[in-house]
Amino acid sequence: MILRDPLTSKTEIKAILPSYSEDFFQDFFLQNFSITRVQKKIPMKIIKGELTQGFQNVVSVTSKKGYREVKVLSRVKDMQASFMQYDNKLAIMSYNEVDPFGIIIEDEFIAKSFELLYDILWDMGKEI
Repeated sequence: MILRDPLTSKTEIKAILPSYSEDFFQDFFLQNFSITRVQKKIPMKIIKGELTQGFQNVVSVTSKKGYREVKVLSRVKDMQASFMQYDNKLAIMSYNEVDPFGIIIEDEFIAKSFELLYDILWDMGKEI
């Protein structure tokens, strides 16, 4: 449910994403989020902690066709949750397999504060 809201975004999505299990990534994230986001032409900037292997590596690189810019920043590689900032919202999600959890905070001040921190991390990352 949480990943449906960013698909209504009028602005680009700025995300910090951990590495996921291949099953989760293919079955859920790609099919239910990425394809729809590209169809709606919603641009996305992604910061990852490390280069991923397998199928994730194919769709986790910068792609104009995929409306996606990706940078790697090793300092965030141990993050267990993902963060997506868009419009005046911040979505925070934990994808632990036992009890996944997410929340969307709709507040201009929180969204802008996170965006400032995100932009600092983005500038530190290495493009892939």
